Parts: sequence; structure tokens; C-alpha cells
Amino acid sequence: MLARLLALLAMLTVSVTQILLSAAAFSAEPASPKATQRSSAAASVKSKEAEQALVDRALSLNQQAAEQYNKGQFQQACELETQALSLFPDQAVLWENKANFLLAMGKSADALACFDKSIALEPGASAFASKACALANLGRFSESITASTEAIKLDPQHWKGWNNRAEAYYQQGDLKKAKADVDKTIEINPQAATALAMRGSLKMRSKDLDGAQADLDRSLQIDPTVGLIWCSRATVSWRKKDKESALKYVQKAALLAPNNPVVKQNKTFMETHSVDDPAGVTTFNGIVLDPEQKASQLKSGTKPGAESK
Repeated sequence: MLARLLALLAMLTVSVTQILLSAAAFSAEPASPKATQRSSAAASVKSKEAEQALVDRALSLNQQAAEQYNKGQFQQACELETQALSLFPDQAVLWENKANFLLAMGKSADALACFDKSIALEPGASAFASKACALANLGRFSESITASTEAIKLDPQHWKGWNNRAEAYYQQGDLKKAKADVDKTIEINPQAATALAMRGSLKMRSKDLDGAQADLDRSLQIDPTVGLIWCSRATVSWRKKDKESALKYVQKAALLAPNNPVVKQNKTFMETHSVDDPAGVTTFNGIVLDPEQKASQLKSGTKPGAESK
């Protein structure tokens, strides 16, 4: 499903500048009354120096974790953030950071527990939006919608809240609500590549192939590294009966996501079928385009996108 497969790109983009803490993020003990004896003053200075050393250590660990994350070293990032948490376990942002690292590692249940700890300490829009991602990964779409809605309430300009709620609505088959939220996402952040890809998928489902192509091309101009979106672009070309372009795009998808089952399915199908036989070609998140098949999935209790697991 898209929420699982594209979590790194749409729902938990983290940069060093976003993740670094300032010393002010750590709550210090109130200054003690002016000491009346030199021994007390000396002890106070030593105490403050020790406290500042802990803050500096936590900041250093957090910076190293961010750098490892941005290199794709998620396990190392998580271990460093855990060390920072051992120094300041009451800091919500550290729990949120660790949760994002776990989410990147595909450990959504563990990430969810960390997001809950962060929110319990300090409810924030980004934590709720990322919690929505973890819930969607676990197939808990109604709860994902609730978490995204909380993010939107806290910060109506937090585009990931709108984006993640759109994804959950999409997975539930509520395309009208998904479109409204994805349009809002793009209004807030016109550079949201995965939101553009989702809107392209929605347009493809409504048979607006030119509109779908425009959104997908724009998405790929912003971020050309997502194999699943290239796969969706291939599907548009296939629907337009341009097999040569479809094969070019699906081969690009296979280079970027060689083990993705949706990419494999589309590549095999396109290489062995005529463009006059569209059955079996899927969108970038694994939901079959045929509306009757989608309805059959829902009636049988199969979760949309289940074939991409």
C-alpha cells in the first residue's frame, strides 16, 4: 500500500535542520536562590556545568542521528536517538524522532508506541501526522484519519496531515474525500511530490489520462527517485496505448524498486501483453484500476492495496 511503500517520502521527510534540537528544548531546573556561602555557590556552578554537559551530549547524539537518517542508516539513527532519550526521557521531540526512524525501518507498531509517548508529553501536529502514517501502515485507516484530523486541528497548514488523511481515505475507497484532501495538500505545498502522484492516480481512475499524466510528470520532476510513481506513469502510457513509453517508464520503476511486487507485476504484464488488454495493470499503490474489481475487493473484505504487500 502507498502508506507503507511511500512512507519515507510523503509522511516522514526529516532533514538535519528539522530534527536538530536547540538547548532551549531541554527544560532546566529553576535557578536556585543566591548562595550565601561559597561552598553552595561552587556546588551550584558544578551542577549547572554537569547539566550543560548532558544537554550538549544529547544535542550531539541527536545531530548524529539526523545525519545517519539522511544517509539512510536508520538503525544507527535509532540507536543514537535511544542514547539521547536515556539522558532526557521527558523530551517529546526525541520520542518523535525515534518513532520516525522506526517508521523508516518498517517497524510501524514500535513507531506507534513512540509517537504515543511523544504526544502524551507534548501533542504536536507533526507527531499526529506521522502517527497517522504508522496507523495506515498497520491497516488501521479509520484511526489514521482520526490522527491526521488531530494534526490538522493543531495546525491547518501542516500539509502532511492533509496528505496522510487523503491516503487513508483513498485506501478506504472514499475517493471524493481523498481528492478534497489531496487538493488541499497541494494548495499548501505545491512541491508535495507524492500528493501530486496521488492526485494523478485519482485522475487516472476517473479516466482523465491527460490530467493524470500532467500530475505524475510534475511529481517526477520534483522527485524522480520513487519507483512506484514511475510505475504509475507507465500505467498512464499503457492506458493511452503507448506501449513503447510504458515499457520505458516501467523499466525505470524496476531499476528503482526491483523488489516491489506492484512494479514486478506491471513490468511482467506490459512485456507480455498488448496495450489492447489492460486487465491487471495497477496504480502506483497497488489498487487495481478496474472499478468492478475494486468493488469486489471491498465486498469480499479484502483491503484495497492488499496485493502490494
